Amino acid sequence: MKNLLSCLVFFVTICTNAIGYFYPIKPRPLRSLINEAEVIIIGQVIETNTSNRENSWTTDVATIAVKEVLLGDEENESIKVYYTPHMICPAPARYPKGSIVLAFLDKHEGNYITHALSYGSKVLNKEELDLYKSRILEMFEINKENDKSKKRIKVTDWLVKCAKHRATRWEGTYELSPKSDFMSFYDRNRNKNPYVLNSNQIKELRDVLFNIEDIDSRDLGLVDIVMESDSDVQMRDFLVDQLKSENVGIWECEFVMSRINFIEKKGELARILTELEEGYNFDDFDAEEERRKKLIKKFVESL
Repeated sequence: MKNLLSCLVFFVTICTNAIGYFYPIKPRPLRSLINEAEVIIIGQVIETNTSNRENSWTTDVATIAVKEVLLGDEENESIKVYYTPHMICPAPARYPKGSIVLAFLDKHEGNYITHALSYGSKVLNKEELDLYKSRILEMFEINKENDKSKKRIKVTDWLVKCAKHRATRWEGTYELSPKSDFMSFYDRNRNKNPYVLNSNQIKELRDVLFNIEDIDSRDLGLVDIVMESDSDVQMRDFLVDQLKSENVGIWECEFVMSRINFIEKKGELARILTELEEGYNFDDFDAEEERRKKLIKKFVESL
């Protein structure tokens, strides 16, 4: 929890320094987007222009050729989506010209705005789009289940299926282990997790994790979901190998180090981790990155 809060402080400081009045919003994994958005479309961004609107949330407009409507009654061949690309915190919706997007939209004054900003506009390649479309159609069917117990089992299976694929991994791991993502600080439901995995599901996700060559932020939730105990030697060895390989991103290293320390329980590792957590340089991003690299190296040498 300590390193989660230190990450949060650093993140919020960057955000509030960059834009004085914007703050992160509650994370919206795929199931939330499906349940909350009024319209879901697959389309191609034809052009983007300034909208000449005074509202700071709708400074630009994307014209999107509608390829497929997954939810809603939209019949037009193209639609206009108002947004602003000029935010940093929260992250804005993205509509790069020429891109194929999966967009979760709400109706607004005869046009559309993106539901949940960056969470609601996903720029995807064909393979990723096919995965997302399959998961969305599956959730439509799951939502028809009236029996709460049966629905919970189906949702759990669906979340595991999301977590197996890197493209949709975060969509599953966030709900299965929200506290693994420091952004869950903004989620009032972060302490509620009704999804209990069975041994086969845990084994499946362990196999997925241990076959990852280089961990990134999408994979971190898997670690907490499948870690068996504070004596999980296989997990310890995997994380140490990841750290030593230098394939772990500079900002993901803190998470990996904290989980190694949880298993190792070595005083020197704990001291290095504490130094990493408590010594953030808020004024110089490059200097902070160099500081972290030195402490990561020191941590590896102390294993």
